[in-house]
Amino acid sequence: MDRLKPNNKRYEEKPLLTARQKNSITRLREISRQFVEQLDRLGSDDVDQFWLEIARTDIQTACNAACRAVENPDKNR
Repeated sequence: MDRLKPNNKRYEEKPLLTARQKNSITRLREISRQFVEQLDRLGSDDVDQFWLEIARTDIQTACNAACRAVENPDKNR
């Protein structure tokens, strides 16, 4: 059964987040949700849907990257 155990560092247990990190992540996610809600309000024939979807994808990517940066502050030091 050892072959089923992940040997990649990505699967190691993450340390618990501090209250400050949790608050930062919560705020980042809220900002992302607000931005996506604004994009949803624009969803009419007056906007280019292609670019609207790119904006939606990019804000989600940015939020995920920022949350990972908060979760792993010492990774590249």
